[in-house]
Amino acid sequence: MMKKTILIILITLFVGHKPLLANEQGATMPIHTTYIKNGMLAFGYHIINDHIYYIPMQNFYEEIPVDADITDFEILDINYAKNKQAVFYQAKKLNGVDPLSFEILKDSYTRDKNFVYYQNTAIAELDVSTFEVITYDYTIDKNGVYYLNHKLTGVSSSGFEIIQPFHYIKNTEAVYYQNREKLIGIDPESFEIITFSYTKDKNFVYKNHQKIEGADPQSFEIIDQYYTRDKNFIYFEDQKTAITDPSTFEIIRASETSRSLSYRYTKDKNAVYYNEVKIPGAEPETFKIIMDHWYTSDKNNIYYAGKKIEGVDKDSFEIMNYQYSKDRQSVFFLHKRLIGVDVNTFKLRPRDIF
Repeated sequence: MMKKTILIILITLFVGHKPLLANEQGATMPIHTTYIKNGMLAFGYHIINDHIYYIPMQNFYEEIPVDADITDFEILDINYAKNKQAVFYQAKKLNGVDPLSFEILKDSYTRDKNFVYYQNTAIAELDVSTFEVITYDYTIDKNGVYYLNHKLTGVSSSGFEIIQPFHYIKNTEAVYYQNREKLIGIDPESFEIITFSYTKDKNFVYKNHQKIEGADPQSFEIIDQYYTRDKNFIYFEDQKTAITDPSTFEIIRASETSRSLSYRYTKDKNAVYYNEVKIPGAEPETFKIIMDHWYTSDKNNIYYAGKKIEGVDKDSFEIMNYQYSKDRQSVFFLHKRLIGVDVNTFKLRPRDIF
């Protein structure tokens, strides 16, 4: 019962209605009108007893007489109609529009033999015979490409194509960014969007339209928001790194859900890296993060920010805060042992604990 009630409400709202005129009950509706058997009439044009009426969408209970001869009156859609003398829009005669050649295009565009019209306003600079509506935003003719009826400077309509509305368009000559910036050197035929920042063509990979030197477009892929790779290299943002084996590259995280500063620890089968610089002696298989970003370890050593803590006893090692650590014999600041400091009496001030 509830579904039936909702359906009736939706029909009422979106189809529109008014009570049938007394002399229209049971009449056969002409094409482009909607007749509902419960005695309601849709908005649009209606021919009733040799008279033409228009019912506006804004007021279903208003009946606007149309001053036109019924003999050759033709209903084109809900808003437009014509006869041999004139074109009508919502019952109003459009001055200067040629009815014989008039046609409705789409997205509020129409034309006759003389002009293209947008929302019934003539656009004199458009070529009638070659005008084409691509989308609501983009139109073309033999002379160029238009965005919201403004001609794009220097953009030919030959081979015009929308890659991503507003952001990327192309023609046979070039790719353009945000309708105005011609991207020099990019091949339009093979151009592809990878992400918001990364694009490529058959020859190169680009970040923010700048070429990434040496990147192979066929094998290039995104790893995360910072790292990318191809068959030859790992890149941090758009910079080639010293990481030697792209196929075994991994980002080391403190946990599976961590996305914090530990992203700068990475590895491949050959080495471990901190900020893309190799950590000498670090063992890739057992390397792990102890304290996010700062302290790490492998089966042999403890490291601070990518540097080995020399002389530390791994079994008794303890982190005191993000700068200080200790083992059973020594206190360490960053990666260096503090000479002459007694481990048994050394304490941090409360404010230095974290």
